[in-house]
Amino acid sequence: MTSTPREAIILAGGLARRMGDNSFPKWLTPVGNATIAEIQLVWLRANGITKVLCTLNERYRIPEFSPFSWSGLQLGFLWEKEPVGDEGGLNAALEYAEDEVVLVVNGDVLTDLPLSRLPPPPAMVVVHPRAPWGVVQQIVYPDGHWRGLPTHAIAEKPLLSIWVNSGIYCFPRSIRGELVSRGNLAHNILPKLLGEGQLKVVPHEGLWLAIETVKDAEEAAARVKEAL
Repeated sequence: MTSTPREAIILAGGLARRMGDNSFPKWLTPVGNATIAEIQLVWLRANGITKVLCTLNERYRIPEFSPFSWSGLQLGFLWEKEPVGDEGGLNAALEYAEDEVVLVVNGDVLTDLPLSRLPPPPAMVVVHPRAPWGVVQQIVYPDGHWRGLPTHAIAEKPLLSIWVNSGIYCFPRSIRGELVSRGNLAHNILPKLLGEGQLKVVPHEGLWLAIETVKDAEEAAARVKEAL
């Protein structure tokens, strides 16, 4: 079984409630002069992906969202009538997968991960998250008080040393039979695969951004421009 996928599923079925204006899918949120969708598709195409299926909520269905070719990518959409969670969305989307190895990406993640680094599935990419606030190094004096913190004791939104799930996976198409129709990957298939010792974990220390809010999108614009 080849480990480098040629087919991708983008899980973007959420309702963008934290983005302020949820009249359009979060996948189309502007990040600088592009959208999350455009940045993801450019990355996928550059890594050899040829077919993409994106899950979206039914409320966003418009004529423009129909199967078409985008810069050499075969792009299609799967409409969710109601939120079913990322595992539910993946379960439904895998019915239409043709290749045995499928890349799965959350619809609000931006990265420069080379897909050639992925091992045979199943695999999950992990990353260092960035703190949303300034982090203060704890300096305790004999009386138990903090004071006179040196300038290097405060780091503004640093990368943390912990590893977190990036929302990027590689699964075999055959895993569909083990997925629930409504629920989240973190509550079902991922713990199951980890417990069985099957899930390979791939660390990535390059660009990784999760767009959860309008502020995230604004801050991501500069980082994406620098990195890509």
